[in-house]
Amino acid sequence: MKLKILFFFTIITQFFFAQTNTEIQKLKDFAAIYGVVRYFHPSDENSKINWNQFAAYGTEQILKTKNQQEFENVLKKLFVPIAPTISFEGKEYQWNQNNLVPVFWIHKGLGVDAKKKRNAFVSRRFNRGDAEKKQFNYVFINLNPEGMYSNVKITYEAKSGNGGESYIYANLYNKGIKKENFKTHQRNPVTSEEWERKELLIENNLPVEKINFGLLCTKSDSEFRNVKLWYQNKNKDWLPYKLPKLTSQDWKANNPRLLLKRTENEIKFLNDSENGISPYNVTWDNFVKLNLSSNLTVVIPTLVYSDEENTLPKTDKKELNEIQSLLKNIPFNRDIAIANVMISWNIFKNFSPYQDVIKTDWNAVLEKSLKDAFDDKNEYDNYLTLSRFTSNFDDGHMAVYYRGLSETRKFAPKIAVRYINNQLMVKNTIGKIDGIEKGDIITKIDDIETKKYIDSLQQYISGSKQYKNWISAQLSIRGSKDSFINFQLKNGENVTLKRDTEYIANSDFYTRDDVTKSKEINAETYYVNMDKLSAKEMEEEIPNIRKHKNLIIDLRGYPRTDQSHLLLNYLFPEDTTKWLCGREIYLPDFKYFTEECNGHRNRSFISDNPLKTNNVLLVDERSVSNAEMFTQFIKHYKLVTIIGRTTAGANGNRNDIDLLNDFQISFTGLKVINPDGSRFHAIGVLPDIIVNETSEDLKNGKDVYIEKAMEVFKGGK
Repeated sequence: MKLKILFFFTIITQFFFAQTNTEIQKLKDFAAIYGVVRYFHPSDENSKINWNQFAAYGTEQILKTKNQQEFENVLKKLFVPIAPTISFEGKEYQWNQNNLVPVFWIHKGLGVDAKKKRNAFVSRRFNRGDAEKKQFNYVFINLNPEGMYSNVKITYEAKSGNGGESYIYANLYNKGIKKENFKTHQRNPVTSEEWERKELLIENNLPVEKINFGLLCTKSDSEFRNVKLWYQNKNKDWLPYKLPKLTSQDWKANNPRLLLKRTENEIKFLNDSENGISPYNVTWDNFVKLNLSSNLTVVIPTLVYSDEENTLPKTDKKELNEIQSLLKNIPFNRDIAIANVMISWNIFKNFSPYQDVIKTDWNAVLEKSLKDAFDDKNEYDNYLTLSRFTSNFDDGHMAVYYRGLSETRKFAPKIAVRYINNQLMVKNTIGKIDGIEKGDIITKIDDIETKKYIDSLQQYISGSKQYKNWISAQLSIRGSKDSFINFQLKNGENVTLKRDTEYIANSDFYTRDDVTKSKEINAETYYVNMDKLSAKEMEEEIPNIRKHKNLIIDLRGYPRTDQSHLLLNYLFPEDTTKWLCGREIYLPDFKYFTEECNGHRNRSFISDNPLKTNNVLLVDERSVSNAEMFTQFIKHYKLVTIIGRTTAGANGNRNDIDLLNDFQISFTGLKVINPDGSRFHAIGVLPDIIVNETSEDLKNGKDVYIEKAMEVFKGGK
């Protein structure tokens, strides 16, 4: 009987996991198609989709399928309206190119799916301009009405083209009141290609001096009509205020190059003339062939053709509208968790520039993260899943954020810590704390050996080993407000502290060694702190530096003020290196891209009176990104002796991308090598002289970096 029960349990278990594995495989197939269509299939329909919402909706639909045929039918229903030339039979679409022009994606980094865009990263469709950038073109009017002293409203009809947003904004100014009364439909725009009527109400009970309002859209082919202004009389009746016709010169465009089609009652925003049709010599593959599970072969064009109006062939508008109508913001659930993984995986797989040095089993990473996401019950679970996923790439810029995360790690006890040679030491305290003081070594955190505790945190951190050590040490003491943390010290003491101090508000205490902007150490030596001096302040320090033989430059951390490093202007002549590399990406998986490398371009001038000081630079694992830019540069030109510990190894502009439900993920978008051509990523800059503080150094408040610098100036090592 026991054998029968065991056999039955084994069969059920195997069936369960087989079914789960089937679901995972379907999601992997969907993720592969999603990434190619979203980022490399250039149809006009592509620009009309909210792709984050599409990922969640597609996940939901796919997990409902019961067999391979249902799965393939759902894939077709999802993708064919967006990519009408896609083939699920392994065939390449045959084009009649007569009188047509090519359309394809050009990605300089990744410039889509981010509310806050960085100038370094732009994605556009050739012959379609920038398909994602919100241009915020608008037509506006200024009015000086009389007799208005109560509520005002604007009614209008609008529709949006090319996946854009259309809405009205208004400013109402009252006599004697400086601050305007501003209202907008920006949070609730018209996104449909069908006419939609809207009403914008401005509550008011004072005499109106001026009103200006505008008709705003983010994409071409958007239209407005029947725009009317109303006000209430003493009886609360709505009365119309006569507006000039939309063809009138009173209606002005914000951009003089903006092309408009006007009638007396309607305005249509047309394509910018600078985004006209152009020829191009395409030398890369026009199709991507995906060989997926169950012998499914999907062929996706990476180049399509267009007439003067649309990419071809035109999709079934009804099917596209149906998909658009089903894409919505939804509360967090399993589909959101899975979609966030798939989106992130595709972004890193296609746009992270360090794949030649960080070897990744993309299939295994996706499978593991999808399985983790299945179990995510809330946003924090998903944050942990995504963070474990990013740890595969050793990218110090790679991190996950979501609204509410800061509250889980906003506070810390009144101690600052450093993790050096696998020992967590107390760097400083705020006031006197019973049982713990500077220099103490923490051997356990909440009854867990410190190294195990630190190592457990590092599975959620991306970056070099030294950078992980720094970040995990800081995370080890952070938590929610008024929560408690217990430390066991090497001297045998047990101390329980409350997290009652805001970490970010007191970041100098927790993360910095010296907050002095500048100082004279002795008659021969001057000190400047690049973390604290602004460009203007550094300029004012140049005469002081010139009075000294030696200069100590402190860059133990990220320079928060002078991002361009004004000091560089006084250190060396013209730069001839090429080590900061941007890519134009045309195909998935970097199968075709171009790369252009340049040197440091931050200097605004080259001084004709450079500094002649003996220079020492202080760095460690806190020195990241922009700090490493400076460090790499002056090391290459042999202008400095570097003292401290190896820097973080994470340079290059950060690319930030929005995920679902207020999640954001970032990664390094610009490839950086050392100026001599050697690898830098996840390695960092190795100092000429290594310095490690000891427990006794911290206990005695010694800055061993400065002491070592003074030895160097005296000729000692």
